[in-house]
Amino acid sequence: MQFNYEHWRRHGIVGHLFHLRIADMQNDIELTRKILIAIREKDNLRPAPIQVPGYEPVLVMRHVIRLHDDGMIEGTVSEALGMEAPLVFVSDMTTAGHNFLAAIEQQDIWNRLNSTLNPAELAAFSLREIAGLAKELALAAAKKKLGLSE
Repeated sequence: MQFNYEHWRRHGIVGHLFHLRIADMQNDIELTRKILIAIREKDNLRPAPIQVPGYEPVLVMRHVIRLHDDGMIEGTVSEALGMEAPLVFVSDMTTAGHNFLAAIEQQDIWNRLNSTLNPAELAAFSLREIAGLAKELALAAAKKKLGLSE
């Protein structure tokens, strides 16, 4: 099957776009984190595709679709015949997306999650479950700082 990416190119995603096998589609929480940071750093709310340097655009878009489906981002999904993955024009994060990013953005919490759980273990959790774990770690750290831990 031949995939057509002309629709993507018309919207500024250039270069060779690789076909991804299902085996290549593991949930990459680090990429998800980078996508949310890129959305937060947008300087306007105009809907636009998100690109992350160093990552294959199709892989990024598959993760953006997951974020959209999970209600973490606002945007419009555009599909064209023959496309491997729809193109999502992202305008902003939802409150859930902002909360998720806040939970995983604290470097000490993020490092603790990544050093304790390997990528396959992290991939087994939903985004909301990872946010919950991060919030629990942050709460425990705050309690300790405040002298409230046992």
